[in-house]
Amino acid sequence: MVGLRNKIEHRSLPAIDLAVAGECQSTLSNFENILVEEFGDEYSLCANLAIAMQLTRISEQAQIQAMKQLQRENYRVVREYMETFKNDLSEEVFQSQQYRLRAFLVPKLGNHAKTSDLAIDFVNVAGLSEEQLKFYEQGIAFIKGVESPYKLKPGKVVTLIEEVFPNFNMSMHTRCWKYFDARPQEVNSNFKGEFSAFIEGFDHYLYTKKWVEHLKTVMRDKELVEKIRA
Repeated sequence: MVGLRNKIEHRSLPAIDLAVAGECQSTLSNFENILVEEFGDEYSLCANLAIAMQLTRISEQAQIQAMKQLQRENYRVVREYMETFKNDLSEEVFQSQQYRLRAFLVPKLGNHAKTSDLAIDFVNVAGLSEEQLKFYEQGIAFIKGVESPYKLKPGKVVTLIEEVFPNFNMSMHTRCWKYFDARPQEVNSNFKGEFSAFIEGFDHYLYTKKWVEHLKTVMRDKELVEKIRA
């Protein structure tokens, strides 16, 4: 967040708000946890600060428009910083609620506990049983958004494969995507395939986790590896 702040400085870049809301919320929560752990519950901020209210209904189209604005030239420096930073994160960190808070806002149905009912309840997913987790997943499936699977730069793919197959390198990766037609050899801004897609803003091809798993399977087949090398 400090690095992002330094990139933004005094610019007015409102389209970033939706893109980093989860990271901002996690940063605030982490600060709250530090205060409580170091000084005790009596110093908790939540006792003195109200929960921020979402006053505007953000439609899916509004989100799309905000992301299109984020792709404009005046956002380039900040956008490139954000994309590079995220692509270098481990999967464990990226999925952590301490890095980015992701939540579905589902209106609560009325109940009979009117005198003690809280307007907002926070459900700790980590504390749910498998049966309870399935219940929540079914309940939110109809509003769940689709996150882009195209996140991995070629260098990141090579690093992930090298962890299992030390002899794998960028040259072999290039041979593999050509052999399996994982992406076009020329620039095609409209291309989106099973293993890769051309990403505007990054202006190159990024790869999926499925491509990494595919390559791991390929590298176990010595006969196929020799064929690809040839």
